[in-house]
Amino acid sequence: MWDDHAWVVPRIRAALDAGVPPTAILLRDPGHTEYDVWDLKLVAAYHIYEDMMVGSIPIYWDRSERVTFDVKSGISKSNAALDRRREQLQTRNNGKTPPGMFLYAVPRTIDGGPLPTLEEWQAEMAAKAGFQADQ
Repeated sequence: MWDDHAWVVPRIRAALDAGVPPTAILLRDPGHTEYDVWDLKLVAAYHIYEDMMVGSIPIYWDRSERVTFDVKSGISKSNAALDRRREQLQTRNNGKTPPGMFLYAVPRTIDGGPLPTLEEWQAEMAAKAGFQADQ
């Protein structure tokens, strides 16, 4: 059920974080400043959704006797780069990171072009999974 409507969740969260009615974000209507019955329903649905999740898994899957889980892994390129740099610093500094130093990842493309858009990334993931992206 939520898979078809998962795109709504971050928009409702954004509205709540910004203190505006959710329909103002969903309908792209900055003039919508008063909460109406739909806003109240969206806020309630959002909180029910949050309460029904264990991380990113619905609680009814997580606690069902009929469901088991396989564990898969992925690679975060930004975390990998940070881990490599931490290892370099610790090797160089007797296992210590210099006081006050923090590391952060800065993205860049391999070919020097612009970073991919969400739509480009989704099409890439769909192609890897063997799906034809909608045009």
